[in-house]
Amino acid sequence: MQAAYTGRINADGLRSGKFNSLTEPYSLYPILLIYQLASGGGETIPSSILASTGTGNDIVDWGFAQLHRTSDGAVILTRAVLIKEMVIG
Repeated sequence: MQAAYTGRINADGLRSGKFNSLTEPYSLYPILLIYQLASGGGETIPSSILASTGTGNDIVDWGFAQLHRTSDGAVILTRAVLIKEMVIG
């Protein structure tokens, strides 16, 4: 996984600029061809999760996770996940 960094920490422009959504963004845009499976999609968070600042432990973005079956690689579960700020090095 790659992320935008500012020095040794994840860039936080989406959260600090109040651009992060309280609802996962992936099911809103079917053109992305991201399919939600096994109850995935529509995940939401309370606004208080995005309100913390300067802790080095803030939520910086949404991500998309897939669980694959080992026997044939088929996707069996999807979820929108939150990416936390982290210090590198």
